[in-house]
Amino acid sequence: MLAIDLSNGHVIKVIDVPAKPMLLVNTTVDQFTLTVRAMTERFPYYAKTAEYEEMDRIAEELRGIVRSIDEKAAVPGCYWSAFIDDVQDGNFATEDILAWQMGQS
Repeated sequence: MLAIDLSNGHVIKVIDVPAKPMLLVNTTVDQFTLTVRAMTERFPYYAKTAEYEEMDRIAEELRGIVRSIDEKAAVPGCYWSAFIDDVQDGNFATEDILAWQMGQS
């Protein structure tokens, strides 16, 4: 679940784990909107048959995009950093995303 931390305006992901109840997503709602838009506009990321080098290159590109919008959101341990790690690990092949999306229609 995403929320806004009213003490500082940060967009956070609330995690149901007592040791780490919140995860920074973005510093502001505007930066969240810009980051989501940038990640969506950059899609597709790579084909299911992509080699690691391509996935690694795309991940670095995405890190640069996040960093250019909200430097604090690009730090390891934040939501976008984890998302990009998943992209780098091959979990966001275009075919898989489109198949999931079609199944959700």
